[in-house]
Amino acid sequence: MLPIAEPLMIYPDKQILTLYPDLERTARQLSLQYAHDHVVAQENLQLIGAALWQALKIDENFAHAKQRAGQHVLPLVISTDEPALFSLPWECLYHPTEGFLAKHPAYTVSRQWQSNALTDVPRGPLQVLLFVTQPDDLPAERARLDMETEQVKVLEALGNAENEGKVQLTILDDGRFETLKNILRSQPFHLVFLSGHGEFHAEAFRDAPAEAYFLFESETGLSERHSGQEIAQLFYGTAVQCVVLSACQSGKMASDDLNASLTTRLAQVGVPHVIGMRESVADVAGIVFAAQFCETLVQQFPVEVAIQRAREKISATNIAGTLREIGVQVNKSYGQWTLPLLISQQPLRPLIDWQFIPPPRKMGVLLTESLQNIKLPKLFIGRRKELRELGQLHRQIKQLLITGAGGQGKTALAGQLAKKLHAQGYLVLAYSARPQDADWQTFLFTASLHLSPELSEQLDRQSIRCKTPEHEAQLYLSLLLQQSQQKLVLFFDNLESVQGENGELTDARVQAWLNMAQRLQTPLILLTSRWCVPNWKAPQHHVLHRPNYGDFLRYLKELDKERGTTLRRTLEDQRLLYRKLGGNFKGLELYHAVELERAFDRAAFFAKLATVQEELQAFMAVEQVVNYLNAEEKILLQRLPVYQTAVPAAGINRIAKDLSHPMQLLKRLLALSLVEVEQSPDSPEWEYQITPLVAEWLHTRDTLPLELRRTAADYQRWIFDNLRGTLDQAIATHEALVYAELQEAANEFALNTIVPYFNRIGRYQLLLDQWLPVIRESAKPEIQAVALNYSGLAHHNLGNYDTALDYLKQSLAIQRE
Repeated sequence: MLPIAEPLMIYPDKQILTLYPDLERTARQLSLQYAHDHVVAQENLQLIGAALWQALKIDENFAHAKQRAGQHVLPLVISTDEPALFSLPWECLYHPTEGFLAKHPAYTVSRQWQSNALTDVPRGPLQVLLFVTQPDDLPAERARLDMETEQVKVLEALGNAENEGKVQLTILDDGRFETLKNILRSQPFHLVFLSGHGEFHAEAFRDAPAEAYFLFESETGLSERHSGQEIAQLFYGTAVQCVVLSACQSGKMASDDLNASLTTRLAQVGVPHVIGMRESVADVAGIVFAAQFCETLVQQFPVEVAIQRAREKISATNIAGTLREIGVQVNKSYGQWTLPLLISQQPLRPLIDWQFIPPPRKMGVLLTESLQNIKLPKLFIGRRKELRELGQLHRQIKQLLITGAGGQGKTALAGQLAKKLHAQGYLVLAYSARPQDADWQTFLFTASLHLSPELSEQLDRQSIRCKTPEHEAQLYLSLLLQQSQQKLVLFFDNLESVQGENGELTDARVQAWLNMAQRLQTPLILLTSRWCVPNWKAPQHHVLHRPNYGDFLRYLKELDKERGTTLRRTLEDQRLLYRKLGGNFKGLELYHAVELERAFDRAAFFAKLATVQEELQAFMAVEQVVNYLNAEEKILLQRLPVYQTAVPAAGINRIAKDLSHPMQLLKRLLALSLVEVEQSPDSPEWEYQITPLVAEWLHTRDTLPLELRRTAADYQRWIFDNLRGTLDQAIATHEALVYAELQEAANEFALNTIVPYFNRIGRYQLLLDQWLPVIRESAKPEIQAVALNYSGLAHHNLGNYDTALDYLKQSLAIQRE
């Protein structure tokens, strides 16, 4: 145990801001640098840190405390009830000879909040909750958190202590507010990580008080904002000793109201230790902090020491990212180490009493392991909504079939679900039907290895009497259920390898095991296939839609990391990859391999992409599956590319009026994974779209009848007018009008919807480059005049006054005429 001295309590003089008026201004400038993603120069931190030290005037007290501490670590505790003083960046404190005190190994720097009545320190083991939120509607390029790495690093940091029974870690795949409320009420946690995105609104509305917010996931996976006051109320009556808010601005405060901060809200309700981030924090810095903080805590050090060492670790870490470098003496940590702040009600109060006898360790599961002969990814990425919804299904249903196109991640998702069940004490028996993996005798041998000697002997005696696959399945399953105490999972992967053109299973052994498992009802059944198995319906059947854009980018980042590449790609290239590959993970692997061969040949980008699409279409067996279709099913499939976005069933009916039972035809295409389905973002209705790679394979887009294209354009316009008046839908409608050869209608629509929007948000160059040139060529003088006027205004706002004047004169001339 590291020796700790008595804390040096520091009470800043209430007149500091009057005596040192530059302090508040310098602190505000520092805050703006973090807010605008600037790299904070070392000299800036030293400047404000030295000014704060000078203002305290505690040199003599500090020297005496240091002398008394000797070799002990000396805690420095800032204590004040003045909001303007408490909100200053005390973590930057800079001593003339000791340097930055908040990362010095001989000191700790924390803050003290009002002292509340605290309960006794609970006994171990240390109960840890890692609660991460990842809403789908945040900008993927900048706001997508690397939650996968954070989970792995925390697992690694706590791994040994968890194996020894000193720590029990809970990680949830559900970022909803209600989920956090329920788990805090049902389980006693000591340390809680809230990892996600925070916001601080000094004046959210006119005359409204300042408030901090945290973004949770809604029922549909979108962002849902909850205030610090709402969050703080969740911790009343809990055993939580420390909350770590790994979120931007979670420690930010108003200079006139301390209660506005997320950290102070939690401290106010009596949480003994609260850690927040004073400003916008880089994702990498947050991950490094969490890992080092946990690693230090399980060595039984106080929270003050753990946060100090975590700051040191961030300071020694190269924070790569999108931060813009300014100034000189830039530390490779980009000034991120000063952001974690600690508010403690009682300095040096331990999280738990470590003098306890560890309980027997429960069965766990590693993130990197595979299941029998089914190879799983080293790092499972994304699929938050599916994990949340499907992860709870075994409580209501006993069987689940996941279908989707090849390469969408069905095996990875099912494997993750299986591993989580294994962690809950289930015995998982897995089999891959893929030809290169399939070995039925190995599957049976593996199953027998799970049996006790008594049950294994029973298997040997009775197996001779098994004359049919059904007898064999009944014997094995009954013994495995005895062995697992009725907690058995049967996981069959890649069933498309043993399916006929109507989806029926052609392997008698697999069919026999499934039939027997369904008859027994006790085993959980988990299946994956590219095609639907007959008679499987929702909720037992889940169609896997394409990964979201954020998960797609995270997988690309992981491929770069595995292969040691640092290729620079434009945002346009990344978005094009996602669109052309339909978000397909396998397609991304194929592209990444080709990209590495000629990484710097930018001109070959589209050629490489076309090659990958052909390989992926072969992998998905598109031609084979299309040949399974009858005449009307093929006709509908060939028409579907007329829609460039997902549309409700009514849209499918509009282009299939001459076909018999369009919804039955669509159901068949869906069963063969030729069509994707997803829930509408603004209604409970389901929407359908042909898989992009199938559309590319059909090569029918330019040959679709004009009448059909105009029908689709009319429907897209109807969606915009009646269902979804969003920018995305406006752009989709414009593209449909152009594709339908209704250029004048497209010009007028863009002028009424898209151009005003981009003009309003200041995207003037985008208007000049992509939208206005075509509209200025309109045959209608009134449309041409408006487009010229917008062009003049855009150039004027960009400072191109001569060009602006020319366009405005042309517009005026047309209007006069």
